Amino acid sequence: MTIRNAEVGDLDAIADLAQDQRLRQQAWAPTFWALAPNAREVHPLFLRVTLGSGRSIALVASVAGREGGVTVACQIVDEQSTDFGIVIDDEDGVGVFHGRCD
Repeated sequence: MTIRNAEVGDLDAIADLAQDQRLRQQAWAPTFWALAPNAREVHPLFLRVTLGSGRSIALVASVAGREGGVTVACQIVDEQSTDFGIVIDDEDGVGVFHGRCD
């Protein structure tokens, strides 16, 4: 397994991992985890802005050259905010948490 900084070329693989998790969550609880019809399409756009902000870090884990997990996190500078953003996923569906990353 290798862990490295994510690059723009990883955005589609990251979005695919997140979409797989969305589909699993929707199967578990369809009302709570209702899937937005354009979630997969807009996620790379969000990631591009987040990664380009310079206020976040993204790591990709790969095995045998295939992305199997990702984490995206950022620190909020606002002293009154305790929100953070993180996305964690892997082939086995460890889970995804979306916080605020602005």
